[in-house]
Amino acid sequence: MKNQLNLCMLFFFLLNISLVAAQEDCKVLLENISGTYSGECKNGIANGIGIAKGIDSYEGEFKKGFPHGNGIMTYTNGSVYEGSWKKGKRNGEGVFTANIEGKKVIKKGIWKDDEYIGKPKSQMYRVITDMGVRNYKIRKVGDAINQVTIEVRVNGQRIRIPTNTIGDSGNYWIDQDLGIFKGTNVPFECNMNYSFNNVSNPGTTLVNFNFIILEPGEWKVEVNHNN
Repeated sequence: MKNQLNLCMLFFFLLNISLVAAQEDCKVLLENISGTYSGECKNGIANGIGIAKGIDSYEGEFKKGFPHGNGIMTYTNGSVYEGSWKKGKRNGEGVFTANIEGKKVIKKGIWKDDEYIGKPKSQMYRVITDMGVRNYKIRKVGDAINQVTIEVRVNGQRIRIPTNTIGDSGNYWIDQDLGIFKGTNVPFECNMNYSFNNVSNPGTTLVNFNFIILEPGEWKVEVNHNN
């Protein structure tokens, strides 16, 4: 029993040595941070969470030796980028902070291939719940009026708008099986609760579809179910 315990201890000691050695040999492929590295490694390449220091320093996610995912780069001139990375370049949403001629400059928004391309577009609508829905389309079709038209389809065929379709503003009526809210205010919120018979999976499918329109104008909403 004692010999087995000693063997186990020796095994873990040797394993720890091998891991340390592997860590020392782990390479970062982005030149400006390729000095020292501590963190997760795969096949001798930084992969996972780690910290790399060279001319600049980086802390965050790596993939195949490059910053990839979320991370923070601190540059030698004191500027900092915090946000999304892809293959060693700033890509996605991020915040860049720098001091230029004594003034603090902040660029917050979307980046692509290391270039700042601007602020993200404001969200025009939001779906809160889509239980029982196969897919949906929400699109703005005009600016002349404030109106939301809702259509429900099963297997590509329009069905009558469910009775329990409730919007928080506008005059509501049904026309050719469509639910129409005219004169809506924004934000406009609508909640739909209903059920339909599912042919391919015998039984009743319960639906709860709740969405919010955040921009004025004429909108069309299509809710689709496929049996």
